[in-house]
Amino acid sequence: MQNLRRRLISNWGNIVGLIFGILSIYFYVATRQTKSIAYKVSSNTKIYDSQTSTAFSVLDKNSRPIENNVYVTEVTLWNEGNLAIEPNEARDPIKIILFPSKSIIDYKIMSQTQPDIAKFSLQEVDLNNIEKAFDKYKPLFKTKEGVNLGGFDLLGYTKAIQLSWDHFDPNFGVRIQIIYEGQGTLDEHLQTHITGYILGIQQFRNIDTINKYRPIVLSIGPMLLYIFLFAIVAVSFINNKLSLVRWTPVIFIALIIITYLCLLYINQSNQAPI
Repeated sequence: MQNLRRRLISNWGNIVGLIFGILSIYFYVATRQTKSIAYKVSSNTKIYDSQTSTAFSVLDKNSRPIENNVYVTEVTLWNEGNLAIEPNEARDPIKIILFPSKSIIDYKIMSQTQPDIAKFSLQEVDLNNIEKAFDKYKPLFKTKEGVNLGGFDLLGYTKAIQLSWDHFDPNFGVRIQIIYEGQGTLDEHLQTHITGYILGIQQFRNIDTINKYRPIVLSIGPMLLYIFLFAIVAVSFINNKLSLVRWTPVIFIALIIITYLCLLYINQSNQAPI
């Protein structure tokens, strides 16, 4: 214990410098000027089964009886960057694409940040009007095994909702609910995609995909930290390189700080503001 105390005292200048260096890098990354859109898609939940719900029927907006299963999905999008996203920067408008869907029964904004300022709005778009451009969407549609669904009538069974806004400022977000009719034979391939192109944003961040690997990082990260530290100490003693042993407390503290700041940054960036 006394040896550890002496090493900490003898290296306090290096430790302080290292801490300030790590913090400066963290705050640079956390505050740099960026545009970024994150989204989260809730699972497609069946709310009406056309085979078992025989006591009543569901009608669409045109009073047509629904012949297939009915599903509901929720999509949350938010500006996780620190720059505003102006409407004229949407070179290709943001669209929520549903497949397979015979028709959209209802859609609405459940909540949004400062509605009087943001003024998010939705409208259904007919993809048949952009059939020539539909080819770019085809690679999106795959089975759970990753097999391309290009052999099916993708255009005929694909519906889309387009998102518009007046002001999409940092930490502004919107939560959307869509109720739609499935197709029947293709319902096992239900999927929701967020597409569009915003100037300065290469791709939208799917938080569901990130969170899927987060437990792995949380469990493996600390283990690798201690393995790395143990390896340094072991090699130092084997090779009689006491200078490395002297730096062990510095390295250990640095690894703890880096791990904590990385987890803090990931946790903050994955939180929806609504």
